[in-house]
Amino acid sequence: MRKILTLFILSLVVFNGALCLSACNSDNKITSPPIGESTQALPSNDEIATPLIPITPPESSSGKIENKENTPSQELEYASYLSSNTNNLNIRSSSSTSGKKLGSINKGDMLSYEGMEGNWYRTIFKEQTAYVHKDYVTIIKIKKTSESVEKVINVGLSLLGHPYVYGSERYHWGNGKLNYNFVPGKFDCSALMQYVFYFGSDTLLEVTSKKQFYQGADVDELKRGDLMFFTNANGYNASGINRVRHVGMYLGDNYILHTASDYAVIEPISTKRWEYFITARRILD
Repeated sequence: MRKILTLFILSLVVFNGALCLSACNSDNKITSPPIGESTQALPSNDEIATPLIPITPPESSSGKIENKENTPSQELEYASYLSSNTNNLNIRSSSSTSGKKLGSINKGDMLSYEGMEGNWYRTIFKEQTAYVHKDYVTIIKIKKTSESVEKVINVGLSLLGHPYVYGSERYHWGNGKLNYNFVPGKFDCSALMQYVFYFGSDTLLEVTSKKQFYQGADVDELKRGDLMFFTNANGYNASGINRVRHVGMYLGDNYILHTASDYAVIEPISTKRWEYFITARRILD
């Protein structure tokens, strides 16, 4: 009888021990093997398709995980422009032929691209939202540069279409002191450059192209945002600073933003204008 009781007690001890071992991990998560160990054999070098180091995809500002395969590590940014395919292209106040005509541009002239509404491209003309029909323009892209230069260019884009006025009043006197005789929307070449650099970067340019010629740094190779200085037929044979008769801003790909004899415009630099080119100066990096 004692033997039977002893065997019964021993069996209970073993049974309770097994229950205890089972319950010890029941409240814990599944544990991983120690670092460097695995319950499965590691693949051979020929079988390794990706690094063994775990990669966590970054989250975007919206909280969604970005697809790294579709997001280049360095994506070039380009500014988009609307190049007119015809002379006297109408610029309208709304996306309709019934919209008020705000002005017109010639073939090759460019406006900023601000979006699309139906069959019309949205742009800025004379500092207001405007539209051109998609059938009469081509989208041109030019590589952007530094943020500081792009801010200055954007001010210039808003002024496209404003009339050229020889000897127009400057916004300030070259030292930041405002000229209270300034007339908004009327610029000659140096007044336009002074205005866009002032509002785009707080840079103070002088009051004439001849004085602006002495500002900034020498340029070995033209870069987007550089000031370009030219002479003309009357100044071609002049000497020294008297040769300087015009200034504009280089946008890249042979385009210039300036106001010459008609209105503030972006246009290709013609062969004749290149013959009159003197030098360039860099105001902003």
